[in-house]
Amino acid sequence: MNNSQEKISILRNDSLSDIFSKISTKDSGKDLYLEIEEDSVLRHYINTKLLLSRFPNRKIIFVSADTVLKKIAEGLGIKFFFKNVKAQA
Repeated sequence: MNNSQEKISILRNDSLSDIFSKISTKDSGKDLYLEIEEDSVLRHYINTKLLLSRFPNRKIIFVSADTVLKKIAEGLGIKFFFKNVKAQA
């Protein structure tokens, strides 16, 4: 991450309000990389759309291993990076 980027971890049990609070505390001039666990509330189209509506001037990038979230993000024009997850034995 460079000086124009910030990472925010979005946990499985974070509500949409929790996510809004996390984003609101960050510097508005930086790109936000949301590292999202699987089964997040952002996995639902309307919640992701609300996120974009709440922060229209922020550059938001998703980082996750969730393929459903990837489809939603790309459909809404959000840049998506696939996160490698180690296989569990």
